[in-house]
Amino acid sequence: MEKIFVTNNSRRGLSYKQQKKTSWFLLIILLVIFTLVVGFVIRSNNPAGARSFDREKYRIVGQDGSVSYTVKDTTAYISISPNNAIPEKSLNTAVIFYPGGFVTPESYLQLWNEVATKTNSMVYIVKPMFNLAFSDLIQNTSVKIVEENLQFTKIYYSGHSLGGVVACERTNQGADKVTGLILLGSYCNSSVKNENVLSIEGLQDGLSTQEKLNANRNKLPGSTKVDVIAGMNHAQFGDYGSQQGDNEASISAEAARQELVTRITEFLQKP
Repeated sequence: MEKIFVTNNSRRGLSYKQQKKTSWFLLIILLVIFTLVVGFVIRSNNPAGARSFDREKYRIVGQDGSVSYTVKDTTAYISISPNNAIPEKSLNTAVIFYPGGFVTPESYLQLWNEVATKTNSMVYIVKPMFNLAFSDLIQNTSVKIVEENLQFTKIYYSGHSLGGVVACERTNQGADKVTGLILLGSYCNSSVKNENVLSIEGLQDGLSTQEKLNANRNKLPGSTKVDVIAGMNHAQFGDYGSQQGDNEASISAEAARQELVTRITEFLQKP
């Protein structure tokens, strides 16, 4: 008796179509991931601001012609120390600063050079991987700075924009070892336990807008000192040119920087 075998070609055909559709779907996903990775690498390797600092541009010269601070550039951070602090270990106040996202650390030198000189403080500008402050939660550069400089009796964390978010986290992690927090056009993602906080905001800031800052104000202690600088935008917290999404400033970069220097200095020098 002859046996007849019937194959279900339609089922096999449908399975093939499904496999083909799945393959295309996976290929598209891989292409999207590849594009995002390439874009991220390009963006992180082409941050806003200068890649190196101009010592002539950023130096502060005294009446006797001497430069009033020393800048050291390491792989992990840029440090600024007043020249009247000899030896360097004689300083007892340190500020650890995190740059904004995709902004070079050198873009904040002019601001912190002046603050270090006026307050006789040591300033460390962290150089995070990919120019993203969050990477320091893995690198732990700020933790190593504190561990290697036990002479500091006052330690402040500070950050601009995304860098401020990380400064908030480090402030909480440091607990009673941290003297205070300085936010520049930034806000915290979680409640800050430290009662000594300064938040400086630009009224023309198009990224850290007043709406965003006010919405996150409840994460800061009631004792927070809030200083709003009229006419200042987001990019003027550093020296890296214009920034997409920002508003146009109505004050000069020099005027904005002097406002910052004055307010930060007052905060660091208060009893």
